[in-house]
Amino acid sequence: MSQGSAKQWIRLSKSVINKLWALKDSPGAKPPKFPVLPPPANPWAAMLCRYVPAIDSLRSYSFRSLGADIFAGLTVATVAVPQAMAYAMLAGLPPQYGLYTAIVMTAVGAVLDSSRQLINGPTNAISIALLSALAV
Repeated sequence: MSQGSAKQWIRLSKSVINKLWALKDSPGAKPPKFPVLPPPANPWAAMLCRYVPAIDSLRSYSFRSLGADIFAGLTVATVAVPQAMAYAMLAGLPPQYGLYTAIVMTAVGAVLDSSRQLINGPTNAISIALLSALAV
């Protein structure tokens, strides 16, 4: 990347960040449309929703979101599957172990994570951090 294009990229990034920051404080800003439901009346159901957040998310899930979620899942899978296989081969393991790791980690994270966004598995950022921590 040349120095001129890097400066253009930084200028563009700053302008986008400033516009988003201004929108945050604008008087007409609307809160996100995620419904917040009261906890279930049954104490066992409330405890289950507390310890398995995916069940609580399903209470307010709409079929309208299903298409977008399927598209997002397929998009992530096209990147995650080859990446997981490559990381397993780099570690000297058969590629199927990378697939097992990607599938199990995503399933466990989706069931037990309390966020609407999920980021897990081996990524380039984690690899760089691990390399810098282990570098002698």
